[in-house]
Amino acid sequence: MGIIVGDVHLAGGVIAPGSSPGTTFIDGDLEIQSGLLDIEIAGTGAGQFDFLDVTGDLIAPGGID
Repeated sequence: MGIIVGDVHLAGGVIAPGSSPGTTFIDGDLEIQSGLLDIEIAGTGAGQFDFLDVTGDLIAPGGID
């Protein structure tokens, strides 16, 4: 588990919670200007997907594909 306290501004690079199940907790806002959010979002059973927990706002001006 990764814990970040404060706002995160991603302008290039990667946010990846880790090997499933991986968890990244951001106690603040997450703004994605550019870069990659690398998470597994589906699996066949418990513990086969990642978590991204943001207490503030998720801001993605270009959208999320």
